Amino acid sequence: MYMWFLSLNRNLVPAAERTVSLDEHLAWVRKAHEAGSVIMSGPSADRRMAIYVVRAPSREAAQALMDDDPFTSAGCTSAELTEWEVHQLLGVGTFSEAARKALAEADRPQAKAKAAQLAAAGEGR
Repeated sequence: MYMWFLSLNRNLVPAAERTVSLDEHLAWVRKAHEAGSVIMSGPSADRRMAIYVVRAPSREAAQALMDDDPFTSAGCTSAELTEWEVHQLLGVGTFSEAARKALAEADRPQAKAKAAQLAAAGEGR
């Protein structure tokens, strides 16, 4: 099972003082996207940080991924992870307490069946 994280990678040095090129960083970003570990990424509008939606099997794996960013490993940025319980995405997800509880217990076979029932009945919306 995968977990979701929001990573805020704050700049610690001005861009002109970075010891790693933007191309090295972007190669890491592409690799993380291709692996399915980073789902969305990009800088904030003021360019003070980069924001990532991360999918990983554990907090440790997510932190290792973010620490592997050349900007972070060179000390140019810091990576602050927040575990995120994603419940809805683009109008899909749990939109009732019953559906949320069923999904939370989805590791149990009977709970999986109940979650599927609720979703099929439209009670998840």
